[in-house]
Amino acid sequence: MEWFGNSWEGEEVVFPSRDDQPSTTWKLGAKLAEEKFNILPKRWLTAKSGPSEAWVPFACTQVGASGPEHVVKIYMQIPHGSTMSDKPESRGMQRHQKPSSGARAELEGLQILTQNQCTSAPRLVNYLQREQDDTMWIPGGYIFFILMTKCPGKPIQNFRQEPLTKRNEIRQAFEDAYKECQRCGVINSDNSQDNLLWDDVAKKCYIVDFKMWTTPSPGTVWSERKLKVWLMMALRPEDQVVQTLKEVESWGSPLRKYMPGSLVGAIAEIPAGQHDMYNFGEKGVLLGIAKTAEVILSVKDSRTKAFRKSVKQPGTRDSVSLIGGLCADGTTPHIIQIS
Repeated sequence: MEWFGNSWEGEEVVFPSRDDQPSTTWKLGAKLAEEKFNILPKRWLTAKSGPSEAWVPFACTQVGASGPEHVVKIYMQIPHGSTMSDKPESRGMQRHQKPSSGARAELEGLQILTQNQCTSAPRLVNYLQREQDDTMWIPGGYIFFILMTKCPGKPIQNFRQEPLTKRNEIRQAFEDAYKECQRCGVINSDNSQDNLLWDDVAKKCYIVDFKMWTTPSPGTVWSERKLKVWLMMALRPEDQVVQTLKEVESWGSPLRKYMPGSLVGAIAEIPAGQHDMYNFGEKGVLLGIAKTAEVILSVKDSRTKAFRKSVKQPGTRDSVSLIGGLCADGTTPHIIQIS
């Protein structure tokens, strides 16, 4: 279903004067993403439910100025399920004066990020609410415009197919962006790759789409697991190793002494598949990352946090620990802690 027809392209939107800034007019260009929508069932009409809604970002340029392209994100009330073909008067009975919680959340999140001068998210420029006319989906219903700067870069796609060097660049840039947003007081809860933009020239990552966000808390503190959630729902074996190496390094771990310096490079050269099986070399290079989890470098005690260095020869099976890999049963642990 397309809620924003072709007539939107070329429309001019006048934003009011705000915060000592004059009124400006912006001309809509092409859609920057697919339309998204949330349609509530017809039976909820009598339950005083929230609005059904569609939203989409448009590129835009300021009329009478030569500045950079910006983005206008539009949230529009739409009919509940099975009422799209009802008469305008009937659809108008569904009208809401207040935008959805998602639209209001995005405005508030961008306000906070902008006030705190965040460079890893769009900057709020202006906003506008107006009523739909009789020719639109919900006569008298809201239509809400958020004007923001346009972040450079493109959505991160096919992350797992990128070379290891580039994946590492994206990982580090995402960590930097996440931590900056956290310092500025806003954590995006909609952890989708669609909400990450990668600027390959500046090697910088931007986080967008703040209709679901939360304030920093102990549960939102940065950890390597954030990479799994945002970027790597299905990790390549070498990604697991790189991720675990960073975790081990952050512990100041004695495990490091057992690892050959060329470990990451060696792993990157292994054409490991999910059902492949390899043997470990005498130096403990992780040739078994695809299937086996039985090479022991050391064991971390989960109670004392100490390392019991019971392994004299990397590659033996004296106890159970893992640096990245898929176990025989298909699980994907990092470091298995033995108490």
